[in-house]
Amino acid sequence: MPAAPRDISEEDFREILAHLDKDSDGVVTKDEFRMAYLLIRPEMEAAEFEGLWASMDADGNGELDLKELAAYYGFDMGGFGAHGMSDEQIWEMLKLQDALVEARRADEVQKQPAEAPAAPAPARRTSRGLDGVRRPVTILSESERKAAGVTAYKMPASVGREGLDAHVRLLVASELGDARAIDELISQNLSVRIEDEKGEMPLHKLARGGKEKLLRAVLVQSDSKLVDLNWQDKQGKTPLMLAAEFNHPDLVKLLIEYGSDAFVENAAGGTALHCAVAHKAEDAITTLLECVRASERKRLIDHTDKCGRSVLHLAAFSENENMTQTLIEHGASSASDAYGNKPSVLAAKTGRRNSKDLLEALEKKIAA
Repeated sequence: MPAAPRDISEEDFREILAHLDKDSDGVVTKDEFRMAYLLIRPEMEAAEFEGLWASMDADGNGELDLKELAAYYGFDMGGFGAHGMSDEQIWEMLKLQDALVEARRADEVQKQPAEAPAAPAPARRTSRGLDGVRRPVTILSESERKAAGVTAYKMPASVGREGLDAHVRLLVASELGDARAIDELISQNLSVRIEDEKGEMPLHKLARGGKEKLLRAVLVQSDSKLVDLNWQDKQGKTPLMLAAEFNHPDLVKLLIEYGSDAFVENAAGGTALHCAVAHKAEDAITTLLECVRASERKRLIDHTDKCGRSVLHLAAFSENENMTQTLIEHGASSASDAYGNKPSVLAAKTGRRNSKDLLEALEKKIAA
């Protein structure tokens, strides 16, 4: 009989701390934490990490201890445990735990003697588009992005636009949703096939802001519309993912109608539906499920990320029972993730009692 699911406990944080201690000297240094944290936040820049570390290293001794790690994730060592943790803190903490376990496994495989049979490599994550073709999950290199005809520009440190290149002004205007500036710039037949240092095109920025009319205007200027609609930033996110994540259902519908592929995967192996569920964007979830072809809907719901988790696993982390119920009503299955956890187990572990009850009922129905 499998072990009963447990809540997040102090032992989880002790396990994370042990994995963070790469050289096993009993101390977790800043560099050790950086190496691990970038597994789940590869896009994080140095200055942002410095701020994060300063907030975590409460005593300023350059080392991370159990109390500091727990405090960062909102876990109360004094008895309240995980009850004060937000959905975002739980989700990030579990992602870090999974990433560290996976990295430790990879290290153990590499340390095997040459004559020993190699451990099977994990299957490479792929993405299956609306045409049914499997595609490797790859984020283009700088040279590949340039070869695709997309020019990169660095965003300014401040919002002032005086003296900026016109393309940079277009990126800034898209970030701010400045309709007048965008209309003026695209009237000059400016190329819209540009991106910033994060790999975001104007389409990404406008999708995040829900600027449907402006997105249409920019898209008209592109001579590679389908490519740009599915262009991935350096986290692997497409404009559709950002529209879904920030809960802009009308824009989600428009992008799919124009040709956005709902099955493209980001760096974590998740789809636009994963993005919507992770951010509890209920309207976007409903629209995605309605707009995808009926024959593809079940596959989208059951699509798994790099940790083997479907959107139902992500919903299990949340206290949003309506979202969980919507996914179940649309046929979500209850398969285990790569670590053997069914959605109900994750819901129990994170203290989501109502979601746990819904998911256990689903599992019993499937088993019947």
